[in-house]
Amino acid sequence: MFIDSQALLPRALYPHIAAKLLDFHVETNGDFLMGAPPTWFRSLILVEVVLQLPFFFVACRSLLAKTEARLRWAFVAYGSHVATTMVPILGEILLRADAAAATRARLALIYLPYLVVPLCIVASFSATPHIDKAA
Repeated sequence: MFIDSQALLPRALYPHIAAKLLDFHVETNGDFLMGAPPTWFRSLILVEVVLQLPFFFVACRSLLAKTEARLRWAFVAYGSHVATTMVPILGEILLRADAAAATRARLALIYLPYLVVPLCIVASFSATPHIDKAA
């Protein structure tokens, strides 16, 4: 979150190391989305900060407490939402005409886990049996 949210807030609010890490990533990997974030990308990051980040902590707590079955559909909604946000991001990366093919491939591989892991969450929690309310 110290990296992605820099697209929304002034960089002066972040630890120096976070700003340097983002600079390193943008320069090394050619991440044009984080280097000069377009409005649509910033709106997705806003949703990430406002919705996804708080649910991450709820999800971690429920997983540690082994009560995740109670939040089954919240996990499915979370995974579906995150996976859906990755479609325009990966589309922009893969179809960007002014970026070299190697840069597009590298960025796609960096961003791909943010599609695959949420889809695995959806598959896993969709296949989870319903909780027996009598138990």
